[in-house]
Amino acid sequence: MKAVKITKTTSEFKEMEYSVSLIKSFSYKLKVIEKLNESVNFEFIGGEVFKSMKGSWAFKDSGKDKVEVEYKVEAEFGIFVPGPLAKTLVSANLPMLMANFKKRVKEVYGK
Repeated sequence: MKAVKITKTTSEFKEMEYSVSLIKSFSYKLKVIEKLNESVNFEFIGGEVFKSMKGSWAFKDSGKDKVEVEYKVEAEFGIFVPGPLAKTLVSANLPMLMANFKKRVKEVYGK
């Protein structure tokens, strides 16, 4: 992930543009709907590589300053993407994303 930019904000949703570099650079936009302390739902609205994508992050308080996160994603590619690359694009980057998320939370909140 090279960058994420919020391109539109309304009272109901945000549009976000993601720039990714994985063998080649590409970008895509998602419509994101947040429910504070509960979930983040996203849906593909345009860009390269993907034909469709939707998913969610659901958050559950696990007590003692811990949160359980459930991640779901469904994606369909608009171009031929070899299986191993598709797996990397859709799911294999999740552990790295979560590690970076945890690091950022610790930087901001000290936990």
